[in-house]
Amino acid sequence: MTMPREETTPAEQLKDRFSRLDELIITTNGLLKSLIARLGGTTPGDGGGTPLPPVSEKATTLIVATIKFDVADKEYAWQFPPGMKTFSMHSRSGNAVRISHTQGTVTPSVEPYFTLKANTAYSQDDLNIKSIQPPPTFYFACSVATEVLEIIIGV
Repeated sequence: MTMPREETTPAEQLKDRFSRLDELIITTNGLLKSLIARLGGTTPGDGGGTPLPPVSEKATTLIVATIKFDVADKEYAWQFPPGMKTFSMHSRSGNAVRISHTQGTVTPSVEPYFTLKANTAYSQDDLNIKSIQPPPTFYFACSVATEVLEIIIGV
């Protein structure tokens, strides 16, 4: 003889589903805490270990800067502003630009330098320039006089 199956109300079905969802969240949270601990970090309320690195701050102000190459193959120095978090640069007319952090390497072209190729842009996010004092100076040169390097900086 088969026992009659008890009908559950929609409210009971919903309660059962939420109960299973709670179990899944608790299990997932436990797995995440375990993974963070293996990576050497801590989670709030652990009471020890090495804290995870803070999430980087987002830029709140944009600065537009330009470097004018009045003379072809002449080195131009430019210092990035303190607190820079992000930047993007391109040449206005699309000509290649040589870039270095070492004075005297972009004219004549001597390693180490980076070439911002013609008709391209270069950008960098999540920088922490606050810790570098004084802020870094970069050196630029272009083989075309009258070129302008446009830089957008987030601080």
